[in-house]
Amino acid sequence: MMELKSWYIFYTTPRSEKKAYNTLVSSGYKVYLPLKQEIHYWKNRQKKLISTPLFPNYIFVWTSQSYIYKVLQLPKIVRYISCSSVPSTISSEEIALIRNMLESDNSLSLERNNISGKKARIISGPFSGKVGILYERKGSKRLLIQIRNIPFNLSIEVEVDHVRILTSA
Repeated sequence: MMELKSWYIFYTTPRSEKKAYNTLVSSGYKVYLPLKQEIHYWKNRQKKLISTPLFPNYIFVWTSQSYIYKVLQLPKIVRYISCSSVPSTISSEEIALIRNMLESDNSLSLERNNISGKKARIISGPFSGKVGILYERKGSKRLLIQIRNIPFNLSIEVEVDHVRILTSA
């Protein structure tokens, strides 16, 4: 019987996500490391566009549960994320959402804190159907979307006419 595969969440050593990614890929694993583009300013006033991990210290590996311990034996992988000692997963839909958010023109940011706002659904555009918390920051409306099993929320800038406030029943 073939064991089902899922996207398992692993924690890496600090600032070694790319090395862990390369090791996993060369070991034959399907891996997702979301990267965002940032402009870095150096001391000599030069600026350079660099890729940094969207979720510091986190990497997603498509594997079966029986292979988790093999992944843990690879360099730069510290542990797997778990809840009640059960390895945590992230759905393929959430992986696709992260990919789409990174590829979109919408301003994307990472939020660690709980943010208060109104529950809302995007009714048009590339993220149509997604539900999150609508809030305002620096004069723009943003929708906060929670990613399960990791301590981060993604926030995207949205047009007010693309969002419908949900009423609680």
